[in-house]
Amino acid sequence: GTYYVNKSELTKADGQSLGILRNSRNDQNTIGAISKFNYKINDELKITAGIDWRTAKIEHYREVRDLLGGEYYVKTSDEFNPNEQVGLGDKIAYNFTNNVDWFGTFAQADYKAGPITAYGMAGYSMVKYAHENHFKKDDSGNKVELESDFLTGIQAKAGVGYHLLENIQVYGNFGYAERVPIFDNVISDYLATKADDPTNEQFISAEGGLNVYGLLDNKLSTKISFYHTQWNDRANSRTVRDQDGTEAIIFLTGMDALHQGIELEVAYKPVSMFKLDAGLSIGKWTMTDNVKGSYQDYDGGSSEEINYEYYVKDLKVGDAPQSQYYLVGTVYPVKGLFAQVVARYYDNHYAQWDPFSRTDPEDTQQSWMAPSYTLVDLHASYDLPISFKGTKISIFAHVFNALDVTYIQDATDNSKYNSWDQDHDADDAEVFFGLPRSFNMGLSISF
Repeated sequence: GTYYVNKSELTKADGQSLGILRNSRNDQNTIGAISKFNYKINDELKITAGIDWRTAKIEHYREVRDLLGGEYYVKTSDEFNPNEQVGLGDKIAYNFTNNVDWFGTFAQADYKAGPITAYGMAGYSMVKYAHENHFKKDDSGNKVELESDFLTGIQAKAGVGYHLLENIQVYGNFGYAERVPIFDNVISDYLATKADDPTNEQFISAEGGLNVYGLLDNKLSTKISFYHTQWNDRANSRTVRDQDGTEAIIFLTGMDALHQGIELEVAYKPVSMFKLDAGLSIGKWTMTDNVKGSYQDYDGGSSEEINYEYYVKDLKVGDAPQSQYYLVGTVYPVKGLFAQVVARYYDNHYAQWDPFSRTDPEDTQQSWMAPSYTLVDLHASYDLPISFKGTKISIFAHVFNALDVTYIQDATDNSKYNSWDQDHDADDAEVFFGLPRSFNMGLSISF
């Protein structure tokens, strides 16, 4: 049934609201500049370079939305004004300003001569975080103000392709990237603490493949590729107490994952009126090893060594289907008209899960795997055989999930809100269903 709030029960006789409705606000202002430079040295070699600068100011606070019949509310979280009476629109609970300063630059060279194509790029990025807490005092009685040093990361990637024959090319790429920690892993704005030695995450990737096109009198083309990506030192942080009694953030490192797989694309057009496309992507994404270590915590004034271990070896990475297949048929019955059927099949979709939650040596079961499903979409478009001073008019129509399949698009394993017994099966998953059948149609005008 319907539940009604008796506002008089939430208000004292003097007008003080005991309960309110509130808004959580995140107000952000960002300015920046992006610039790119291109230079052609000769017919074989060209270079590109660029810079990216941005600065952002983000305000986080809660505000009173509705006093629920009262005249004021008493806020207790502000250390500068404890027990202050506030009204509509006033800030409560927390109130802080974060600043992010970012600078990045890159350079890339592209080379093409005869059967060889090659490229190489390198990039450098730096970011600094600052925090000003308007509700918390530091040891001197002033507002807490924290600022990190500039955190830096590098990126590099190179690749080469070689035409064995005019219509057959082999290629390979290799890359390395460092990702600096996000704001929340460097500064805890709720606790007003800062990490002294943040750790970058690392990505090492390799890819190779074969392109074959123009076969069977230009009717058949195919592409096959293999990829191997190592994700090292996935970020996880803890708040501890230093020897001087202050709080700090430390990083627990060693959480690594391996993404590898094969991808295949085939396009076949036997006649001008019909084309068939097919493809697959089969991945094997797993956590590579268990993680263990220790750190010192001086909580209570005495040193304590705290050991940690995460039991994740060979567990599948979640949050996306590791196997995907598609088949597309397209017909072109008359000039300007095309109709298309797209069928996609998704499999091996493990629910999203937190590797840092696996602290029990007996808890080594895979996260819940969502049921496989197939989606069929229909698309059509027709260019009307009329034009006016270069203006073209097209009509189009789309039908998504044409078979009206019920499917789970996303899921969270052992949901903290909806789990039954925390053993990684269906009754512990929080699921999000995909959209039912839908369609749209319209008119497109291009000049």
